[in-house]
Amino acid sequence: LASALVVLVAVSMGNEMQTGMGPGALAGLVTRGLAECRRVGELRGGQPRTFAGLAGAGDLIAAVAGDGRPEIEFGRALAQGLSLAEAAERADAYIEGALLAGQVAAFAARARVEVPLSTGLARLMRGEISVAKLTEALMTRPATRE
Repeated sequence: LASALVVLVAVSMGNEMQTGMGPGALAGLVTRGLAECRRVGELRGGQPRTFAGLAGAGDLIAAVAGDGRPEIEFGRALAQGLSLAEAAERADAYIEGALLAGQVAAFAARARVEVPLSTGLARLMRGEISVAKLTEALMTRPATRE
């Protein structure tokens, strides 16, 4: 579950890396993204520590370290304005995040849990919001306990 959910954070990281987000802001995005994944995971019966381990944080560290994750390339391609199909072709992979974002957002809405990253990515995938607007929405959220 953790590995599946962090795909959403990796796609968002690709978006933000393409737009030139610096390391500090990217770390904030990842921290908030992992907290969101943990909230959703716990609702589905997952253990919080899993999200701090290899399947969660470890997976994202590997992605940032440059192990060629297709989710990062997919996010970068979306930030360049490519369509979902074009971005998936560029990433040379089927990206679960393209469908998962909407599913997570819908599940969280029913459970009354905030998932701004998943909701924003779902809107991006549906063409309702630009990467710039998504970045602004995510980075201007009030500070909370993450």
